[in-house]
Amino acid sequence: VTENTDKGWTTPKRVESIPYHSVTSCLSPDANSIYVRCDLLNELEQRRTPLRQRKYSFRRCTRTPQGWSVPQELGPPFSSSGQYGGFSVAADNSICFKSKGDGFCIAPFVNNTWEQAIKIPMEMGNLNPCHPGIAPDGSFLVFYSIEPGAQGGTPTDLYLTLRRPDDT
Repeated sequence: VTENTDKGWTTPKRVESIPYHSVTSCLSPDANSIYVRCDLLNELEQRRTPLRQRKYSFRRCTRTPQGWSVPQELGPPFSSSGQYGGFSVAADNSICFKSKGDGFCIAPFVNNTWEQAIKIPMEMGNLNPCHPGIAPDGSFLVFYSIEPGAQGGTPTDLYLTLRRPDDT
């Protein structure tokens, strides 16, 4: 973590409580939580196991007066298996993530827990969307996609989609 102070950016410091095998991380908009997706396999098992067969866990560290807490499992509706292409957190702690199929899902945060994830209705055309970045107020998403027809996973483009009044 690094912070922007009146004297400039601080020297980055590792958050020791986050496991070394975290795959993706995201800072909450209020900067009081770090969300991580962890690979549940040890380093040796990671080398032997194809990506699509690995098991993952979503966890959250909260900021405390002493530093960052130990990561806590988020639990349902987040699956412990499957390959997701990143995630991000809105100001209300709802989590937007890549679904197992095409597109994105959002798990609303209500009464201090995450409700069942809902697929975000979005016209994708021939895109392969990954790593959503949801606006703090949920009004738009930024994501990247491999260009249609590109070989080997590159090149990619960034895309922006705006939320319509009917929530599509």
